[in-house]
Amino acid sequence: MAQFLLAGHRAFEGRISKLEAEKALIVEKLAQKEDFPRTFDELFELSLRLLSSPWKIWSSGEPSLRNLVLKLTFADRITYCRENGLRAPNLSLLFKVLGGGVS
Repeated sequence: MAQFLLAGHRAFEGRISKLEAEKALIVEKLAQKEDFPRTFDELFELSLRLLSSPWKIWSSGEPSLRNLVLKLTFADRITYCRENGLRAPNLSLLFKVLGGGVS
């Protein structure tokens, strides 16, 4: 019986040490991550840069900025039809007004 308890204790110690190592890795990753969410001023500046040239922001390659470009440019998700391919995107109101094509 004592050997069974000792084996169980060792298994729990191994599991605890594994979880502590995972926790340390997560804490290290969080320390390296950029502070989010962005401030209002940063988002406003990015919005104005988007209006001048959305491709420049998109080409930066940063996933959070690419997400922002998609959200500011399109009102809905881009849809795909198996028969006809990509559907015409529904642009955000901002781009419709600037383009003069509000429908």
